[in-house]
Amino acid sequence: MLAAVLLLPACSKDDNNTVIYDNGDELMEVSLNATAPTINTATKAVVDQDNWTTAGHNFGVLGLANSFNWDDTSVAADKDIRLIDNAQSTITAIQPNGYSITLDKPYAYPAGYITGLYKNYSFYSYYPYATVSYTTTTATCTYTLDGTQDILWGIAVAEDKTVGDVVYKGYNARYLRKGGEEPNINFNHLLTRFTFKIIAGNDPENNIPPTELEVRKIIFNEIPTNAMLTIAQNNATGGELYCDGSDDIILKNADGADATATTPGTDTSVSMGESIMVPSNTTTLYKVSITIGLNETGKTNHPALANEEYTSQFSIEKSNKSAFVKGDSHEVTLTVNGMRNINISATLTPWNTGENLGIEIN
Repeated sequence: MLAAVLLLPACSKDDNNTVIYDNGDELMEVSLNATAPTINTATKAVVDQDNWTTAGHNFGVLGLANSFNWDDTSVAADKDIRLIDNAQSTITAIQPNGYSITLDKPYAYPAGYITGLYKNYSFYSYYPYATVSYTTTTATCTYTLDGTQDILWGIAVAEDKTVGDVVYKGYNARYLRKGGEEPNINFNHLLTRFTFKIIAGNDPENNIPPTELEVRKIIFNEIPTNAMLTIAQNNATGGELYCDGSDDIILKNADGADATATTPGTDTSVSMGESIMVPSNTTTLYKVSITIGLNETGKTNHPALANEEYTSQFSIEKSNKSAFVKGDSHEVTLTVNGMRNINISATLTPWNTGENLGIEIN
């Protein structure tokens, strides 16, 4: 008679009642940390280290096995391929000066000691949360851009951990027990951001002082608004944002309404609306339309022009004609002289170090 014998590794329990096996494995919970994207000026629409723990900022998190197929058929045969399948998650502040990702529920690394196969995972996260589609080698989501979304993406890929002559790959429970670092997802912005300020010029037209005028609309023209984000590719990369189509995007307030008409400041500029965030890719020039009209004081003093407004289109481009860069933010100052003939005088350098845009409205 033949006897079937099932060999199990010897095990014990630690003080936390965690199962630990003689080979150093345990059923270990997945823990994710996060590094905030860099933004110098916070707005409601922009997600940064000052506000990304706010309720309602929901991130998607994926934990996917490297070098496995991620499609539905493959996952039906082995659910551990998608360890974390688009978990709707939030960011939580931790001390000192750090952040952790709070997942929708606890997750544990698969027990590789059972099969002898240790899946190595990479972790991907993105914002705002959306429905994810999988192929064998990609995970993607789509957006319709309206200028208010701040699209973020980040990844955590394990660096090999060498102990003695043995190289351990991660992320998995054995890797972490051998001293490998916990995954930390470093987020980046995938769009280019523009903010707007309005100031009165010194060359009024038709004897109408700039303080009797208002900027009513700022519209980016011919913007590709159909966006597809590649959250993950099966070589532990991702973060590409592909955009097509063509539509106009109007500057809005924080509440989502069109930006409030703004009278130019006299000694200092005043802000108009929140910000517009648009795809850059290889873009070297943006077409922008500005509409000017009389404010209430101007309508009283110039009743014949009370119903008049003027719209002109100009271009925003860098002085060296180079492409705009995702993650950069540029402040645009509109100098208002009159209601007609919007002329451009503009210099622009990257947000973090250089000058800002200047546009003169004559």
